[in-house]
Amino acid sequence: MIYNNLLYLFTVILIFSTSTVPEAPQLSLSSALAIFIVKGLVYSWLVNKAYLDHKTHSDKKYFSLEQRYSILAILFFAIDVYLLDCKYYLSFLSFNGHMPALINFGGLALFFFYLAILWAAARKSYQVIFGRHYSRQEFIYSNIKLNLPIVLPWLIINFLFDLLQLLPIPALRQLTTSQWGEPLLILLFFIFLAITFPALIKQLWGCEPLPPGPARHHMEEFCRQQDFKYSDIMLWPLYEGKMLTAGVMGLSKRYRYLLVTPSLLNTLTPYELEAVMAHEIGHIKKYHLQLYLVLFLCFGLV
Repeated sequence: MIYNNLLYLFTVILIFSTSTVPEAPQLSLSSALAIFIVKGLVYSWLVNKAYLDHKTHSDKKYFSLEQRYSILAILFFAIDVYLLDCKYYLSFLSFNGHMPALINFGGLALFFFYLAILWAAARKSYQVIFGRHYSRQEFIYSNIKLNLPIVLPWLIINFLFDLLQLLPIPALRQLTTSQWGEPLLILLFFIFLAITFPALIKQLWGCEPLPPGPARHHMEEFCRQQDFKYSDIMLWPLYEGKMLTAGVMGLSKRYRYLLVTPSLLNTLTPYELEAVMAHEIGHIKKYHLQLYLVLFLCFGLV
């Protein structure tokens, strides 16, 4: 699910960020390309065989297979980075080193290539389990939108920093190359994104405000009792809204949103819903979001 994907993409960013562009690749281009193609075909065969053999009709089995082959995708991606030196071949994207953020974008695109193979194989099982038809392109696109908010802050911070270094302002260039200038600018970018980014996430995830009614009234009253400030309560259509889950995002009250799936609203009693909301509110009051954001900041500094 989304929390597993968070760990997977953190791992991918760590693998790619901690590797360097070699002066020369370990293997010739033809050898590296041959290994890459064979590896991609093997991965495609494995995931398609897994979903066909298991005839997945339960969400538990669906997510189990997705988890297994997402981990395999990470291993194949690590081979691309450490053995096939994909960073060397992606370095042309950086315009002679002026935009290294484009190399990071290329690296993530490579990992999403593996995920796209996985999602294409999983599409028919998803349609059976969650009851919604997608074309292959639509299903891959919907999964990209689901996962994009995890990596977008890292990409945006890198892009903005590279653009600042290209501006013909000597004082700014000196600041970006100084010992404390780079961390300071990244921190400022990061704070801005941390405050405003939830407004973009709710659009990417297709969230809509919870309509007026008993459920919304009860949730609003509970938030008032807890002195919890927020911008809106949103319906979260995660996996067609059939997942029993909730969430909260946003540091600033103006851009803070409570997320709840339709299935959760339909399943829980009002008092059970209060328990779930108390858990989500606890993430804010115990500063868990700040902890996650510190991890993002660390990746931005790498």
